[in-house]
Amino acid sequence: GKDYRKEDAPYVNQIFIMGGGGSATPTHDGMNYVLIPPGLGLLYRDSVEVDEQRTPFLVNSMRLLPDSAGAGRQRGGAATEVIYGARQSTVTVVDICNGIQNVPRGVRGGHDAKPASNVVIRADGTEEFLNNFFLVELEAGDRIRATDNGGGGYGQPTERDSQRVFEDVLEGYVTVEAARAVYGVVVTGDPGNDTLALDEEATTTLRGAN
Repeated sequence: GKDYRKEDAPYVNQIFIMGGGGSATPTHDGMNYVLIPPGLGLLYRDSVEVDEQRTPFLVNSMRLLPDSAGAGRQRGGAATEVIYGARQSTVTVVDICNGIQNVPRGVRGGHDAKPASNVVIRADGTEEFLNNFFLVELEAGDRIRATDNGGGGYGQPTERDSQRVFEDVLEGYVTVEAARAVYGVVVTGDPGNDTLALDEEATTTLRGAN
């Protein structure tokens, strides 16, 4: 694009600000990479603040998505969601998104990860879903909501230790609703006021009924 802060000087920049979660193994949960693992330690994640100083775009938010990874006895790593867009100058974005149709698979009863997606949110609020490889122009106020994949799960979710599921809820990797519906773990209280608690007795009853 052209940088309005520098008399419309042209710029090209390749950045890495997100990535998917790793797959679970028979003994370990998947890692939260927050970047792409094929870099093999040779690829560094960009600093959002530095990128925003160097180029005329804004990163509105960046987070790990709850319930995005494949559930299992060992849980996959969480997916990343980043929302970014143009400030005043038009920004041309070229990107590729894996895992829209072929998601990371779970094994041995583990669940698949959620699909990835790239969505343009125009300044007027309308949304446009993009293909896995895309070139799109963002005007001032336009945003892209980019979501990568989590990792696939390993083993039956109801075999996961209930305390570990509770810790996942506390960390925001799993919602209270998914803990009950998918893992058979009953968590009481409200995450908004720090009153979450694991109900072991109700969990034993629920798992025994399934």
